[in-house]
Amino acid sequence: MNLRLTLQLFTMEIRKAFAYRTDFWLSFVVSTFAQFTVAWFLWKSIFTYTGKGIIGTYSFSSLMFYYLLAPVISRTVFSGNFGDIAGEIYQGTLTRYLIYPVSFFRYKLTVHCANAAILLSQLLLIIGVVVLFVPSFAAEYSISLPHIIQGVATTLAAAVLYFIFTSWLQLVAFWADQVWSLTAIVRFIISLLGGSLIPVAMFPEAMQPVLKVMPFAFFAHFPLQCFLGNVPLPQWIQGMGIMTLWGVCFGTVYAFVWHRGNLSYTGVGI
Repeated sequence: MNLRLTLQLFTMEIRKAFAYRTDFWLSFVVSTFAQFTVAWFLWKSIFTYTGKGIIGTYSFSSLMFYYLLAPVISRTVFSGNFGDIAGEIYQGTLTRYLIYPVSFFRYKLTVHCANAAILLSQLLLIIGVVVLFVPSFAAEYSISLPHIIQGVATTLAAAVLYFIFTSWLQLVAFWADQVWSLTAIVRFIISLLGGSLIPVAMFPEAMQPVLKVMPFAFFAHFPLQCFLGNVPLPQWIQGMGIMTLWGVCFGTVYAFVWHRGNLSYTGVGI
């Protein structure tokens, strides 16, 4: 798939999403409000019960800011990619990508990145509202244009890594009728260990160095810390290097499983 076709597909996905603007923004507001409200009452109870002003490295206010951004970052990285590839295999629609001169992997990756770019606009909107109306948070966390650019680049890279990581898992559909449960379990593990449900700082200290180099932390924790200005340039370069290594590893596994799966694919579908 050449560059021109890639750009056309990318812009087409963006236009498709914004064709339903009311649903796009309404779902964003409702989901963000619901997740933030649950986090508010949960952690308010925990702070009240323990009587502590700091848990881990977070005060209650800073933790609420964390839970305002973390779910949106996760949604951006996930980009709605939940069983798409497995569905193509199960329904037999994968065949059209095999007979036409279109790379299936690059096609799906382009769609995923387009959705990530769209959802990223919601994340930037939240950050803009916080900077304008709660400037104390922006000052406390050193939120600035360079850090926002760093966070955007990291989030998009995390979206690519997530796609590669989940793609080879979905290829299990070449041999199994349904892989929904497998992808659901993996997504929960990513949310738990990646800092979306619980900040990495809340885990035991012995686990934190391990979690920070595992691929899960790069799907929420690492991009969030970049937005907050907590990742110096050398550490950011190191983190991006680790992400690249994980991407190469998962890409290699994908290529192997894809080749083996094509040998058993019949294209019948349901």
